[in-house]
Amino acid sequence: AGDDAAAKDAATDALVAWLRTQAKDRSGIWRDIAVRHRPTEVPTHYRPVLDRAAQLGIAVPGLERLVAQIAELEAGAAMSEQRIADLVGARR
Repeated sequence: AGDDAAAKDAATDALVAWLRTQAKDRSGIWRDIAVRHRPTEVPTHYRPVLDRAAQLGIAVPGLERLVAQIAELEAGAAMSEQRIADLVGARR
């Protein structure tokens, strides 16, 4: 999709439409936190990405905030829609 905003929007719309056909309406991460009350694999998967971005001087504030929010949820913080708004703000 490159930098083409219309192509990115179309790809997102296609993904959302496909996800609506799936039986599971919650992610494994959501189930780990909300149902099983156990840590996710997010830090294990994304710590190397965050470390490499830091080494290269690449700012990834949205990803940093997402990983931090998941850690907060794992520690017992409440889920809320405000967290999504916070992520949108962290992209900038």
